[in-house]
Amino acid sequence: MWSLKAYLKAKCADPAFLDRYHEECAICPKTVAIMTTIRERGLAFADVAQRAGVDIEHLQLLEAGERCDIEEVHRLGRCLDLAIAGDCRRESWRRSKTTESPMER
Repeated sequence: MWSLKAYLKAKCADPAFLDRYHEECAICPKTVAIMTTIRERGLAFADVAQRAGVDIEHLQLLEAGERCDIEEVHRLGRCLDLAIAGDCRRESWRRSKTTESPMER
């Protein structure tokens, strides 16, 4: 039986698996920081969403790991006074796929 670490190492060596992982990735340290801050401060999702200019449904989906929009993540970070800088892995992956030549794919 494989350990989780060995299994992930083997899976991550597979380019097709990594492509799919980065395409679907929705939970990252930025998301965790946002959700942790909301919970620790006892804030209501409706209030945070309104202050950040984000649909409450999008905030709920972000918490569930089902949807992530980097612009909304940045707005939420600013609203919560968090240092949320840079891109997310999924956005970087998407850009890399659009800038690759057809021969590289």
